[in-house]
Amino acid sequence: MRTKAEKVKSWAIEVIKNGSWKNYNDLHIDEIDKKYKKNKKKWISSGIIFFDIAKQFIEDKNLPFIVQLDIPLEIKVGRGNYVIENINELENELSDTPPSLYLFHEDHEASMRNQKAIMQILDNFIDNTKNRVVQYCESYDEEYDEVNRGVYLTSGNN
Repeated sequence: MRTKAEKVKSWAIEVIKNGSWKNYNDLHIDEIDKKYKKNKKKWISSGIIFFDIAKQFIEDKNLPFIVQLDIPLEIKVGRGNYVIENINELENELSDTPPSLYLFHEDHEASMRNQKAIMQILDNFIDNTKNRVVQYCESYDEEYDEVNRGVYLTSGNN
């Protein structure tokens, strides 16, 4: 039986090798361990642990890739001022989709460093933000009058 770290590393090797990172081939934390399927209280902390495993693997291999952890939040109806002031509020705003890991080549246009969305730094929610960029993103969908939101941790050559 493979360990959680082995699952993360195996996924990273595979998406780099077959180029499926270009198709946003992600790894949800509940694919690493089924116990995370409905246990939202562990999503953020476990996601950060898996992010760090993938980040360390990429750094150790000196690969030109950026690791990204996407933490989807509930969609809101209508424009508004959706402020999250503490970790409890952040946990309460989690969507029903578990966080997932992505890899992007460091010069790929979809990397978070080049995203043209509205962003705020949320590093006060996460301890030890060294070598991590923490971003909050909102995008308004006029057709459905919805605000899609998420928190992203990104590694890279900052």
